[in-house]
Amino acid sequence: MVVVASSKKKPAPVGQKKTGVRKTISLNDWDKPKEDTEEGGSAGPGIQGNDEFTEAQLRAVWQEYVDDAIRNNDLRKTTLFKGRRIDIEGNKISIKVDNTIQHEHLNGYKEELMLFIRKKLNNSGIILESDIAEVNMENKLYTSDDKFKHLAKKNSALEKLKKDLGLETGF
Repeated sequence: MVVVASSKKKPAPVGQKKTGVRKTISLNDWDKPKEDTEEGGSAGPGIQGNDEFTEAQLRAVWQEYVDDAIRNNDLRKTTLFKGRRIDIEGNKISIKVDNTIQHEHLNGYKEELMLFIRKKLNNSGIILESDIAEVNMENKLYTSDDKFKHLAKKNSALEKLKKDLGLETGF
């Protein structure tokens, strides 16, 4: 007699509830209030305060978060948060990133960062917002001709020098 192990799960006996992960949303819970805060994350365990904080305190906590990333060799987090300009308006912290990739990475760290800041400053009302900074592409000088023309506008003697020496800007 050969016994073959089956990889199929046996159904739960009649009268017992099945356990496991619920894969659908319960319609019974749709009208219950969410426990999360406005910006996608709970205030965190043990953070009940709403203490006032200064910009200097926030910047010190921000730098502590960056230093932790540096100590842990987390290059993505270090690049994303080190030297970043942050604006503060009440409990709202705004950060500008350079592109959509950085914006996506920031959203991945947002809950962790907010929890860290809320805990350090004992303020459960802190909100972190991010935006993509506008980049002016008109001022980009790519070719050597463009660079020369730009510099010649600033200093007209360059045109004369180019003509007198018979120089070419394109190569």
